[in-house]
Amino acid sequence: MSDSFIAITFCLAILTQGALATLPSSSIHNVKHLTTNYTPCAPDTCGIECMQGSKTGSNSTVPTATLFGSSAPDAINSASESINSSRPAELTNGLQKHATRPGKRVLPSLPAITELPAYVAGLSRYISLNNQWILRDPTNNRFSTTNAWLFPKYGGSAVGINRLTGCSSVIIISSRGVFVSHLAEVPTFISRRGSRPDMNNFYRRTILTLREGNPSLGLDFLTQPGQILAPEHDPQVFVFTPFCTEQDRGRGIDTTFRYEREIDNLTESLRNYFPHARTDPEILGYTRRTVRDARSNFVTGVSPFAGFGGRVIVEFDADERDIETPQVTYRLGKWRLWLEDTVMKESYYCHGSVAHTVEDSRSEVGSAFGRP
Repeated sequence: MSDSFIAITFCLAILTQGALATLPSSSIHNVKHLTTNYTPCAPDTCGIECMQGSKTGSNSTVPTATLFGSSAPDAINSASESINSSRPAELTNGLQKHATRPGKRVLPSLPAITELPAYVAGLSRYISLNNQWILRDPTNNRFSTTNAWLFPKYGGSAVGINRLTGCSSVIIISSRGVFVSHLAEVPTFISRRGSRPDMNNFYRRTILTLREGNPSLGLDFLTQPGQILAPEHDPQVFVFTPFCTEQDRGRGIDTTFRYEREIDNLTESLRNYFPHARTDPEILGYTRRTVRDARSNFVTGVSPFAGFGGRVIVEFDADERDIETPQVTYRLGKWRLWLEDTVMKESYYCHGSVAHTVEDSRSEVGSAFGRP
């Protein structure tokens, strides 16, 4: 049996059996919906913070996410420590100075995380430190922003979108990297006067911008053969959008999501754009939070959702596990998708191999599925 056949078999097994999904429905039913009045999120209602974000310029390469420093996992898992206390190591030519064996795992198991809000707040501080949030760029007027990050070959990192107070986001995760977008609520989904958008303008501000990219690379480039969202890298699509509130229902809107018609249109377009995806795009609703909660990186105890509310985070670790054959060690990573302090999904991914020189070679296929 050839090594190439073994590699394909192992990776397929990991992708089909190793993926662990925490049901979005459980999060939906347990979320307390906002009952107070709200104003649709626009630059002059959400404040200047809603306009500020990543200033990554447009180019033809995908940046590699900054790595966690050696003490980052401990800092994240502690409610009393700040992630800023250890500045992450920068990537050099795409590689860290590791031996041929993978490095130390940086993603703790979920049962080991005792304080989920504090953990997410720690991730948020790390992302802020490394400018790995995606938000609208105030220098353009296309109302939607995109960015993409390449998974590192070693170590772990995190990226995401915060200050979700009514806007929507398309996030796509593959075995090579992650694509994140910010779709402004006003005027993309609703006008300042409260009217629904013209579908031509909606298409231009969502689908067209996602395809072309703004200011970073878009789907038309990133789905080409060999790029991070190509079919061979198993892209999975997630659409985050606000739930209806009691205020919306008082106005006669009885759908689950506030902008259900537009989101259904967007999701169907994404389904057609990724015809070979293993799973259909998933729509995940979130509850509107205050701007203060959605921008804070610290759990204060004064405001109920401060430090973790109004954000989606993708964290990933290239050193999750390895599978050994007599000749080659296959590298396994893991990504985890957070909505506030709830994990919506986590999955293993296969991202390469290294030469195996250990004399006492043995197969450890079972370790990929939780066996020590």
